[in-house]
Amino acid sequence: MQNEIPSAHQRTYAFEKNYYELSTYPRPAHFQFEQFVKSMDSTGKRYFSIPAQWTVLNEPIAAVFILRDNQYLFDHFRTQTEVIRRYDPDKEYTVDGK
Repeated sequence: MQNEIPSAHQRTYAFEKNYYELSTYPRPAHFQFEQFVKSMDSTGKRYFSIPAQWTVLNEPIAAVFILRDNQYLFDHFRTQTEVIRRYDPDKEYTVDGK
């Protein structure tokens, strides 16, 4: 079974919310899920980086995931020195990334 980022999951909605707040890349996150998975699978790491020129912070950030069974579940975003956004299990995230 191939790894994936689930399309209907609270952690995915949290990822999209934070991605839209932190990234300036013009393409919607869900269109990039396959590429994110390929990147994590090919490197053997549970994160992918977003270059500085595509972030509102003007520094590179990483989206960090947990691999559970065959699903990459969002955990947090971080800079090189600190965690800047974390999945909050007590918060209700919506499908539209808000």
